[in-house]
Amino acid sequence: MRLRTKFLLTFLAISIIPLIFISALSFSYAKKSLEATALKGLNIVALAKKAEVLEYLSGKKGRTIDFASDGFIRDQAEAIFKSAAAEKTRLSRSLNEHLRVNKKPLDEEILEIRVLDITGKIIGDSEGEALLGLATGKTQAYFLEGQHTAYIQDSGIFMHWGAEEEIIAIGTPLKSRTTNTLIGVLVNFYTLANVQDVLLGIKGHRWDKQSIVGGQETTMDIFLVNQQGLLLTPSKKLDTYRPLKTKIITEPVLQATADFGVLNRSWVDMRGNNVLGASVLLDIEEDWKWLLIIEQDQKEVLLPVYELRNFLATAAVIIWLFVGFIAVAIAESITAPVRKLTRVADRISRGEAGLRIENTSKDEIGTLASSFNRMVEIRQSVEDELRLAKTRISEEKTKCELVLASIGEGMIVISQDAKVMMMNSEAEHMFGWELIELVGKNFGEALICEDEKGNPVPEAERIMARPLEDNKTIHVNAYYYRRDATRFPVSVTASPILFESKVIGAIGIFRDITKEKEIDRMKTDFISTVSHEIRTPLTTIREGVSQALDGLLGGITEKQREIFSIVLEDSDRLKRIIDSLLDIAKIEAGKVELKKELVDIAAVAKTVAAAFGLQAQEKKLQIRTHFSKPKIKAYVDRDRINQVFINLVGNALKFTENGSITISVEDTAASIECSVADTGKGIAKEDQPKLFSKFQQFGRAHGPGEKGTGLGLSISKGIVELHKGKIWAESQPRKGTKISFTIPRYSQEQLFKEYVAGGIKKAMRQNNVLSLVLFSLWDVSDTPLSDSDALADNLTDFIRKKIHWDSEAIVESGNRILMLFPGVTKENARVIAGKIRNIFVHYTARQGGEKHITISFKVITYPQDGSHEEGLVLGILNI
Repeated sequence: MRLRTKFLLTFLAISIIPLIFISALSFSYAKKSLEATALKGLNIVALAKKAEVLEYLSGKKGRTIDFASDGFIRDQAEAIFKSAAAEKTRLSRSLNEHLRVNKKPLDEEILEIRVLDITGKIIGDSEGEALLGLATGKTQAYFLEGQHTAYIQDSGIFMHWGAEEEIIAIGTPLKSRTTNTLIGVLVNFYTLANVQDVLLGIKGHRWDKQSIVGGQETTMDIFLVNQQGLLLTPSKKLDTYRPLKTKIITEPVLQATADFGVLNRSWVDMRGNNVLGASVLLDIEEDWKWLLIIEQDQKEVLLPVYELRNFLATAAVIIWLFVGFIAVAIAESITAPVRKLTRVADRISRGEAGLRIENTSKDEIGTLASSFNRMVEIRQSVEDELRLAKTRISEEKTKCELVLASIGEGMIVISQDAKVMMMNSEAEHMFGWELIELVGKNFGEALICEDEKGNPVPEAERIMARPLEDNKTIHVNAYYYRRDATRFPVSVTASPILFESKVIGAIGIFRDITKEKEIDRMKTDFISTVSHEIRTPLTTIREGVSQALDGLLGGITEKQREIFSIVLEDSDRLKRIIDSLLDIAKIEAGKVELKKELVDIAAVAKTVAAAFGLQAQEKKLQIRTHFSKPKIKAYVDRDRINQVFINLVGNALKFTENGSITISVEDTAASIECSVADTGKGIAKEDQPKLFSKFQQFGRAHGPGEKGTGLGLSISKGIVELHKGKIWAESQPRKGTKISFTIPRYSQEQLFKEYVAGGIKKAMRQNNVLSLVLFSLWDVSDTPLSDSDALADNLTDFIRKKIHWDSEAIVESGNRILMLFPGVTKENARVIAGKIRNIFVHYTARQGGEKHITISFKVITYPQDGSHEEGLVLGILNI
């Protein structure tokens, strides 16, 4: 949007919005004020008309009472009541004449006067003899109520000389002058038109569609409605008025007929127009009422407000045009210099660097022009410097690219969020990807990584991700996949890239070690072959020397015995070296098959500590143990873990001159952490990365006769990794070394899956079935026992020892014991399980727990109930 347009719109908004807001408020206030005033006025008129109508009816009631006090009428009525039939006619004619001549002229609004005897028969009528003797009024309210007091009967249709008229009848008691007893009822009839005249204040008035009030036309309408909602008086809203035939269903009528409520507000009239009005109730008698309604068209009432609105709108348009003219003039005076400035800036951007703005004004625009000229000069200077810097950077970039291209190893740089940023040509050749294909992609997703055992490495633990988190240089060997899905070994060194002490990325140097691995494999195969070949003659030599030392080959001299003892000792040492070489060869070839079972690691560590106790005493060292719990169970190969402890404790003894060795086992939430710490001389920091490599011995001072192969830690690392654990070293020179390893901790479900998986493998090899029996220990309330671990452990040991059950076919966890029955059908397994349950019951009874323990079991069979360990375990655990 152009600046001039913005100025124009701003000025218009500033002027018009407040005007519109104030006008709207004024219109709203005026409308509400006028409505309130009009409603108040209508309500006052309604109350005034109510008072006039009630006063009028009260006067007519008084007139009727006055007529009933006439002595002639009372005497004639009593005489007619007591006389014979012939005499009655004469007396009634006399009474009719009196009513017509002397009474009716007194009130010109009286339609008719009747006198009824106490039986309801007409004995006198101002309109003649036609109705004499008829009892037409004996059921009417004016007669029934009029015997007791003056009573106005609600309006009705009255046939007067053949024509229908709306009338009201007022009856009052007629009493004897002598006895003051009731002798009849006197009734005056009035036309309802008289009430309409009272409402309008004009005699004989009839509504037109528009009425003139105060010299002006008005839509004001006043009318009466009875309790049934029927119209009593004409309304200008109706073209044809039918007495007591028109039902009114507007809001005030409905409100009054429902709960005698009145309104003073706006509503919709019988024509559907919005009106302002007021309604009031007229309490004529105790048992009936009229509703008086006054209405006026809302548009008529609010006409002055609408005229004000039109005036304000016209004024707003005139002001808007005036402000618009001023805004255009001001905007032009401001934007003209700016447009000139823009044109010059545009030409400068297209390369006309020598242009400047000429401006002589002293205002802000002049200041802006001067600043712009200075900016152009500075820009020109900066561009010259940038061109020079760009040339230098280009030269440096060329040098760096040449250096990177000449590196004989692959190099990859990633950003802080692990996205590939750079890679050299050697890395492109090594992985088979071009840089343009990997830039911006996640390194861990693009280049798949496995550890040396072939296990996928989680993305967070991969070599390039770790420097981003640890801020350390890391070296590791791993396997990567090329673009063509071929797998190759790589030696990787990854380091963090720092900027102002903050890690902004990582750089990795990748070296293809395929040839080295092949050479290492050939070396391992050679060592394995040679070891196997040496083992047989070594056994023969050892056996022969042993026989000689035992005297089986004849007597020997002391010198010979000394030599033979040295040969036997070196033979044993050579055998241990050969065994170690074969172990490492098997581990690297992946030929080691673990025989895993649930083992107490603390007990294993204690056994190893006791085995080395005598050697420790000879070197005046202490072997200490620390366990987080008395029993710490793990699913491991007992012999292999024992071998790890032996290697670690043996190394510690070998290289510790004084102090102590501490064996620790900690049971944590995620794993079981074992460690062997010594107080020896420690290992130099530069040697620690190669500590677990083969044939490595460094950084420790060896005493006389202290020899080793350098394979113990490498074998230990292989065994720990076969258990899916980790091993690492912490050492400081002259303070000692601590080597720690972890063993995964299994949940009950995972432990059972491991056992079942091993059982399924055997069953598949033998093409046999496999039944699983799960025993559960509960207390009397069907909840797991608080000491279920100890009891299940004791029961398991009992079964292993008494029944000689294979340790790989029984395992306990928590309050449950799982047993595997290879080659046993489900039905037979149930029978066997029942017997074993009885054995459990008897065993617990001897322990004094038969009153507290219940033992249940469940049987499931492979492949009948499932074909893999996960489904079988989930089924037997009811998960």
